[in-house]
Amino acid sequence: MTYRPQYAYPPPPPGFVDEEFEYYFDSFNTPSLAIVPSNKVPLQLQQDAEYHIRAFELSGNTGPLLLRFWDANGNQLSQVQVENDLAYAATVSGAPPVGRLPVPLPDEIVCEAGSVILVDLASF
Repeated sequence: MTYRPQYAYPPPPPGFVDEEFEYYFDSFNTPSLAIVPSNKVPLQLQQDAEYHIRAFELSGNTGPLLLRFWDANGNQLSQVQVENDLAYAATVSGAPPVGRLPVPLPDEIVCEAGSVILVDLASF
């Protein structure tokens, strides 16, 4: 993953380590992602450790989508659904979506082990 945070994060507390980890959700492991529009599609995080979301990345040709993410506490990460290529592409405008880069968040989102984040999908 070619990810570089916008800011330096503090070191983890004593006895903890930061491990790079990526979640991958698609229409095979999360069939609801194939249905557009869909509201609050659950994206389940693993039970073994707290997870800090520091970036989003959309891969491949997702087509024209509007997205809105919800954190594990039920907070909307945007007031309205936003266009995937404007918010989550990190590519040059007009460039094909293949090979997108992660889009860093200004602040990490801390999710407890086993929590669920949600995503709304719509076409435009």
